[in-house]
Amino acid sequence: MINTLIVGGGFKLKDTSKIFFNTYDYIIAADSGFDFLEEHGIKPDYLVGDLDSIKSSVEDIDGVEIIKYPTEKNATDMEIAIDKAIDLESDSVTILSAIGTRLDHTLANLTLLKKLLESGAESEIISNYNKVIPLIGKGMILKDDFKYFSIMTFEDTIVSIDGVKYPIENFKVEFGTSRLISNEITEEYATIYTDKFVLLIQSRD
Repeated sequence: MINTLIVGGGFKLKDTSKIFFNTYDYIIAADSGFDFLEEHGIKPDYLVGDLDSIKSSVEDIDGVEIIKYPTEKNATDMEIAIDKAIDLESDSVTILSAIGTRLDHTLANLTLLKKLLESGAESEIISNYNKVIPLIGKGMILKDDFKYFSIMTFEDTIVSIDGVKYPIENFKVEFGTSRLISNEITEEYATIYTDKFVLLIQSRD
């Protein structure tokens, strides 16, 4: 099983105690994600993107495969990093610093999880206050220190949820409603079924 870590240029993760960098087969830095890794003494396997926001001098970076793109390109640095993870035949991809001040980039990063899902890889985005997992079909989420649990749909979707404060069964959720926001997992785990692509979002206060 190939486990890959991608680090982007968004808000930096404050608590890295649960991120065991040495357990990943590959680490990919998307542009200034390299700075975060350097601060923690971690050398990535790949540095990708247009490298327009990295603090370090690219010429001084040793032992890292650098894949530089022009500034004017048809994909974000995060998508380039995700494509690299797929090329590496990753089975599991964890993404850090994918949520930041640019709402357009944040939304793009969230929806790019669909590309990983379609590649057959498990994936998640972890930030200081949220964890996001893509799903089509049946899935399960363990109860942990993320108190709230929501589902984001992108079209009319049939949803079933069990093991939560507000369970539903085969309920048609129309796109453009907040019906699935701020649930809570009450059992050891929650079981979810959807017939369309959704994002499962766990949140802290």
